[in-house]
Amino acid sequence: MRWLYRAVLSLVLVAALVLAFESVIGTVLRLSRPVRPESPTPLPVPAGDQEIAFLYPATSTVNWERFVTAIRKLTASDATSQWRIADERQAFPSQTAAVPEIAIAHRQGEGRLWFRWYKLTGDWDTKQWVTALTRRSTPPLAIIGGGSSDRAYELARHLRQLPQSDQRPLLLITTATADEVEFGSPLMNVYPRRSFRFCFTNRQMAEAVTDFIWTQKDLRPDRDPVYFMSWLDDPYSEDLRQRFLHVLSQPHYGGMLRQNGLARDAGRLWASLASQVSSKVPVVTLGGMHRFASRQGESAHTFLHLRSPYSVGSFDEPNRHEAEAAEMLVAELRAHPEQQRPLLILPAVPEPARRFLRTLVRLSPQDAGKLVVATGDSIDFNTVYRDQLVKWHIQDLPCVLVLFCHHNPVDRIGFVPEPDATAKPDLESRSATGTQDLLLYLNIVQTITQAVWKQNSMLQDADALRDELAKARLFDGRKRFDEHGNQRSGAGEYVVCLRPIREDQRVLPLANLQVWNRSTDADGVERWRQVSELIVKYRQKYRHR
Repeated sequence: MRWLYRAVLSLVLVAALVLAFESVIGTVLRLSRPVRPESPTPLPVPAGDQEIAFLYPATSTVNWERFVTAIRKLTASDATSQWRIADERQAFPSQTAAVPEIAIAHRQGEGRLWFRWYKLTGDWDTKQWVTALTRRSTPPLAIIGGGSSDRAYELARHLRQLPQSDQRPLLLITTATADEVEFGSPLMNVYPRRSFRFCFTNRQMAEAVTDFIWTQKDLRPDRDPVYFMSWLDDPYSEDLRQRFLHVLSQPHYGGMLRQNGLARDAGRLWASLASQVSSKVPVVTLGGMHRFASRQGESAHTFLHLRSPYSVGSFDEPNRHEAEAAEMLVAELRAHPEQQRPLLILPAVPEPARRFLRTLVRLSPQDAGKLVVATGDSIDFNTVYRDQLVKWHIQDLPCVLVLFCHHNPVDRIGFVPEPDATAKPDLESRSATGTQDLLLYLNIVQTITQAVWKQNSMLQDADALRDELAKARLFDGRKRFDEHGNQRSGAGEYVVCLRPIREDQRVLPLANLQVWNRSTDADGVERWRQVSELIVKYRQKYRHR
């Protein structure tokens, strides 16, 4: 048995040596690792200068690159530009832990305005950065953030909790579109009188898209019902769906609906839904579908709402609830063969929207091909143009799609369309990125700089900046922001309409993409005008060896 004793002893000694080695290595690594401070340390602001904080996640490299590009566009717009870049040495630092920064100055004034990207990470969240920035001797004049509605709400909530003083920075919201957040509270009321939104809201998007569809005879629905599809785990989807429903319930669209055989009392639908029990308005529930009816006389007209409890799924295949909803919608479309232009409201990000529409096409290509699909800004211009082969192939999704853009996605300052493959077959097409985000940041920077420098001198506190932003005007002389800080309608909404091109019953690998703008004329009338028209090609290009 001595051999067994020696074997066990050897194993014990080896295990002890391994544990001791791991302990020594762990100690060395802990001692050599730099000690991370408990709270973030913002950069100091030089005397006479001011700062605007760009508070975005550490993964938002593209957003910062576009932001810096917007600053360069502003300062190099022409030889008479009032502003110049004062310091851009650390605009793109080599170390990822460093704070990217760029400064601009007035050509005739004193002081510099620093834009600095403070990165949100797992270690340093919104609350920690807000606390650190406002405790600094010179707090920022404003914080640019709110890439999504939940982040905007979190940022506004932490800013509201700061002590009441003139040192509290303003909140400049970039792309958070929700009208309401938790418990039905308006987003702009969370941090009141110190928040300004540089994008349109879900309500404004729904109004613009609906208005555009109703002005186009070949898009306006010809029969009821109007279909809704939403995902319950996505607050954006639910909020936008409610805004579309509210817009379609307005008397203006109710009158237009009556002309097309739709809801005869659509103007009263919203109120009837709120009091459906007392007024006995029928609501039929069929699995994941709800049928909302508005009754007048002997006729009833309906809006059908299909829902999926969650939006998780693969790239191409729908989850179970999406598949069931698609089958219900196809059954409804077949039950209404007289519909030639059925309207589907699809408030969703590209992934679930693509899965749902692909399932409809697989189930019934002819019925799905008649759909006019309306959505907001989550399916953006880059999805249907730059990334069309992967994210939105028209032969897989042969539906008319109407989406919203906050700025012109084909503006001449940065948009280069793909070269004509028919003219030069051997020329590989370049991906053309939309300019809506570049124009958003350019608009923010230009608005800030015009407000910060007055008579060649810089403002010294956030209250003065708030007062100047409240005075900002649109091109037609109206105030740009309303009393809540929201951007006013008629300030330049854009709608993109993607139409498949067919040859008899065959869907060609081509689509017509139109960009439309709604603006107010000199006579005060809002009109839609076509800005651009592009032909989107869906032919994959291969290299010959």
